[in-house]
Amino acid sequence: MMLDMDAYLRRIGLDPADEPTWQAVHRAHATTIPFENLDSHGGIPISLEQADLERKLVANRRGGYCFEHNLLLASALEHMSLGVEPMLARVRVDGASRQTRPGRMG
Repeated sequence: MMLDMDAYLRRIGLDPADEPTWQAVHRAHATTIPFENLDSHGGIPISLEQADLERKLVANRRGGYCFEHNLLLASALEHMSLGVEPMLARVRVDGASRQTRPGRMG
């Protein structure tokens, strides 16, 4: 499924007719769509499927957690013909082993 780029741009407060730069899209996404993890606290499964991400973060004007944000933003950047390389990171607390590896995304 292709991203509805016009709806996404309107969600983040940008006018599709202005053909915003990737820098403007990145800034608007980060400052408009909030981080939220309400579904996980409510025991509601989180889907990372494109249609579900758009429904939740764009159409329903909700926020999301890190994977949801990153996948939606990646879709927007790819729509702009930019190359995107997904990467994972982990916060180490109390000297956790450097050998600990994050799970796979998607």
